[in-house]
Amino acid sequence: MTAKRKPVSRPLPVLFLVPHLEVGGAERQLAELVTRMDPARFRPIVVSQKGGGVFFEQIQRAGVEAHRFELPSRWGVHFAWRLARLCRSRGVRAMVLRGFSTGVVGRLVGRALGIRPILMAEHSTGRVDPDPKKRPLERLLAPLCDGVIAVARGQIPYLMQEKRHRPDRIRVVYNGIDLSDWRPEEPDGEILRELAIPATAPVAGILAMLRPEKDHDTFLRAARILGERLPDARFLVVGEGRERSRLEALARELEIGERVIFTGRRSDISRLLTVFDVTVLSSVTVETFPMSFLEAMAMARPLVGTRVGGVPEMIEEGGNGYVVPLRDPTALADALEKIIADREVARRMGRRSREIVAEKFTMDRMVRDTEDFIDSFFTG
Repeated sequence: MTAKRKPVSRPLPVLFLVPHLEVGGAERQLAELVTRMDPARFRPIVVSQKGGGVFFEQIQRAGVEAHRFELPSRWGVHFAWRLARLCRSRGVRAMVLRGFSTGVVGRLVGRALGIRPILMAEHSTGRVDPDPKKRPLERLLAPLCDGVIAVARGQIPYLMQEKRHRPDRIRVVYNGIDLSDWRPEEPDGEILRELAIPATAPVAGILAMLRPEKDHDTFLRAARILGERLPDARFLVVGEGRERSRLEALARELEIGERVIFTGRRSDISRLLTVFDVTVLSSVTVETFPMSFLEAMAMARPLVGTRVGGVPEMIEEGGNGYVVPLRDPTALADALEKIIADREVARRMGRRSREIVAEKFTMDRMVRDTEDFIDSFFTG
């Protein structure tokens, strides 16, 4: 970390530069952050490179200054010029950047204008589709970054080895959630009827895009194993993606088609979670600090997840869930059975999930920790 700077006049203008503000976990976290920052300490200014989106509108409605550039090229000189002009006119003193092209252009413009600190907000633990051009450029520009905001300790090896960030510049700020928006309730009868789930059936569910890295195959194979032990169990697959037809075929091949319910994309996640006895993630990579788990915890649901990214940081082993090895259907089935074979155990572990959120992962804590990290560059 760079040397501490003298105190500055308040509120401090901080520019947040992102690729877009469409629906997504990182975008939601940014919207919550900039609309909750202490106005006596900070004046956030948001720039969306590719246009608006649902969170762009939320930010504007809250009275936070927000701009959308909508330029034809992510790399053109017009992008750098408009960014530099905005920074000068607003007297920007700090920058928080997320994304590849935004990170490249933002660092170069920020350094040219003498803006410090320049912080990178990193939300990944790997690349699903590696671009060979990105790695050398990110490594080259790593020294132009004064600090890194990570969302899990599990990211740190990736940020050091892949992107060459110095460990002393990395600060972990966990994603947060507002518990007042998520209230644990009894199973929603309408959802149970819609999905033809008996009220007495234990339910394990997975909320994730149907993509290869989420490894739904292991979840389905675990469902086959667990279904032989608990014939009444049901398994929900919530989400959409290019893997759906193949996964539906696999469920039929495993002869569990009548127990597995593919819901597609849903907007009523809080209602769906009321019928879960346990929430699962079987991902094999790029699972950093999943919002689906955070939402399940807020709804007092226990977790079973693979040892990837920041997932183990969300699970207190035996307290609110279990961590299992990658691609191990038997281990996953065993962990699920420990929870859903006894609903009182599931309820107890679910209560612990919500307690952990209140202790570690609230929205207020996320905002405060981010503010303090930015402030650390200006105060002794």
